[in-house]
Amino acid sequence: MPLRNANVPYKLKHYIDIIHQVGLLFAMSSATGYVGLLHDRKVTLLLTSGVYAPPAPSPAFGVDQHASYLKAWLNQAGVSDIEDIRYQPTLRTADPAAGFAAAIDEARSLANKAPEAIP
Repeated sequence: MPLRNANVPYKLKHYIDIIHQVGLLFAMSSATGYVGLLHDRKVTLLLTSGVYAPPAPSPAFGVDQHASYLKAWLNQAGVSDIEDIRYQPTLRTADPAAGFAAAIDEARSLANKAPEAIP
């Protein structure tokens, strides 16, 4: 998921707005608030940005709004097992190809740990 203009792309936001409905991904209770309906799910976020990267000084090189936005949305839907893989070849990255290779290796490692079937 790319970070664009300090936020998620509008088509992704629109998709989230369509599917994040009461009774579909969450329930609402006046006593307990939001209750996520997605249980025992694991999500891996693949995050990229051309300028922001965790070691870059913030806010000069942007802030991490896409990860926090998606994690908050997934938590509200009931997903708590969330990992992320970042490929962020910023303007300050000396070797983007090495970063891409590392992201692929991390994705393969996570895939190899994944259960055989989703319940």
